[in-house]
Amino acid sequence: MGKRLKLASQRKRDRKIAAMWIEGNHTQAEIGARFKISASAVSMALKRRGVRNHPQAVKAMRARLSKRRQNEIALGKRPGRPPIWPDCPAHLKSDYCRFRKAYGIPAAEARAMLEAVA
Repeated sequence: MGKRLKLASQRKRDRKIAAMWIEGNHTQAEIGARFKISASAVSMALKRRGVRNHPQAVKAMRARLSKRRQNEIALGKRPGRPPIWPDCPAHLKSDYCRFRKAYGIPAAEARAMLEAVA
């Protein structure tokens, strides 16, 4: 009887873990901390439930990682290409992007041209 109870408890926990994962607001480490298990145990629980690569969870994870990377680049903690003109005025931003992307003008030249006009 004890083994059945343990399996039922494990299935109930796995359902809660899967729900938190699909929700997309938590990492595996955060879920593990919530249930006092390791991140690899969370991964196995997700695999048992068949939701490890659920599209909604993957999309949320990618968005979270992208946001984290942008913050690290902005703070200088991670190498990357910071914006050439971070304080670009709002009314010039579209022109700046057009010069850069459509016409292939280097960033410094595009900025100099727009600053001269403004």
